[in-house]
Amino acid sequence: MSEEAKIEELKEVSEVVGNHKVVAEIIGVSPQYLCKLRRATKKDIKSYTSETFELIDKALSVYRSIGKGKISKLSEVVIKQEQI
Repeated sequence: MSEEAKIEELKEVSEVVGNHKVVAEIIGVSPQYLCKLRRATKKDIKSYTSETFELIDKALSVYRSIGKGKISKLSEVVIKQEQI
């Protein structure tokens, strides 16, 4: 996946999933720095190091995991409601 595609996915996934403070804590950065990563521009990306993209990969992984957990919980609620 290209660097720009990673940033775009991070923007989209983080917007839907939320929980930014939790994600920041898990990947070991401040919420403000995570916000900066989520709002990166093409100009910003050019200055990012490989370590920055490792953080972005970690953030994506955490956001995906949280999102999957939310989907799972929602599915359980829907199934219970259908049984009523």
